[in-house]
Amino acid sequence: MEVAIFPVYAHAKKRSKRKKPTSEIQQRLNRRHSEGKLRRLLHTNFTPMDTFATLTFDDAHLPASVEEAQRLLQNFLRRVKRRYGKLGIDPKYIYVLEYGTKHNRLHIHLVISGVLNKDELTKLWGLGKISAEPLRFEQDGLAALARYLTKGSETDSKTTWKRWAGSRNLEKPTVTERDGRLSHKKMADLCLEGGETDYLEDQYDGYEMADYSPAVGEDIYGGYYLAATLKKKPTSEYIWSGGEIPFWL
Repeated sequence: MEVAIFPVYAHAKKRSKRKKPTSEIQQRLNRRHSEGKLRRLLHTNFTPMDTFATLTFDDAHLPASVEEAQRLLQNFLRRVKRRYGKLGIDPKYIYVLEYGTKHNRLHIHLVISGVLNKDELTKLWGLGKISAEPLRFEQDGLAALARYLTKGSETDSKTTWKRWAGSRNLEKPTVTERDGRLSHKKMADLCLEGGETDYLEDQYDGYEMADYSPAVGEDIYGGYYLAATLKKKPTSEYIWSGGEIPFWL
């Protein structure tokens, strides 16, 4: 769960003429927006049972352009969908095209519903090697993966963070709003050093803090802003797989 708390002003004060952001600032904003959107899609659609794979091209199949790489990827995804279809599954996936920083070779990062193993994916790919492993959730979930997939170069024309895309069956995150009121003093307590980091855990029963990012606005209002990520607390319920290995939920 991601939580954002921000001030809403009933009467806007007179603002100075809005300035167009510089190219560098706009690139950072675009990248932050892309990372946030991807992070929420990852959390909404994937679990530790799913797969993160990297698809590389051998010399015989190395594409000369991004467009050619996209064509080869779409052909691969059609083969994957046919294989999943035989299992009665409509797979979800998100992919990113990227140029390697060391050898400048195109490759593809892929997050996909985890039914096929590495050997099966490699056989369906047929254009080079594949590395594949289950999705690894950190303290803040898949935030690190979202940053990695949108890292891109802000000065290179081959920037990658604009190029990620996903399947049409991806579910959209659920967004809710709470028009509550917090006093300026309460927000100061939450945002300044030594703030009440357990406040949100009290508000959202069953969740614990994963990431806490307070800030003081640099606008003419000087308001307080708070962004946080919470994760569900584990339960003590057992699930037995094959009657042998217990897994914690």
